[in-house]
Amino acid sequence: MSDDETILSPWFLLAESVEECWSCGSDTRVFAVLLPNVEDGAKAGNDGDDNTSAPTPCSLSNISDVNDAVETYLKGLSPHFFPDYSGTAGQTYWMNHCEKCLTKIGDFYLHSKPGHAFFPVTDKEIHKIQLHRIDIALEADAGWGQSSWIDELLENARF
Repeated sequence: MSDDETILSPWFLLAESVEECWSCGSDTRVFAVLLPNVEDGAKAGNDGDDNTSAPTPCSLSNISDVNDAVETYLKGLSPHFFPDYSGTAGQTYWMNHCEKCLTKIGDFYLHSKPGHAFFPVTDKEIHKIQLHRIDIALEADAGWGQSSWIDELLENARF
């Protein structure tokens, strides 16, 4: 992992939701990594005291590389979430796949299209997302994004 692209956090959240496969129309589970405020009072963009190198809270996307402990966790999560090549992104990253037909369901589709799993626009869509606290230190090469839905989801979350 290159230091200038590496995101660090002492723990992370796994977001789980359901998405309709764009290819076969089946509902399939999908996953994303979120970074909450790692410490009480952490400030967005603070890369010192909270041991997080991305602003928090945020969602990670196009995760191209992770430390061994996180890789082991993700590999055990689902046989449909694994590194694969994206022609849209021009890179290999941890990607969701349809549980029925194995079609790639890329991060751009899930994170950048309103109304999809990780770009909810209604309260109903926000509440479809389940959060799981993962007490494993995270080191990842990834992009990140911030959105008000993450703040709203975390408001009432208990970890």
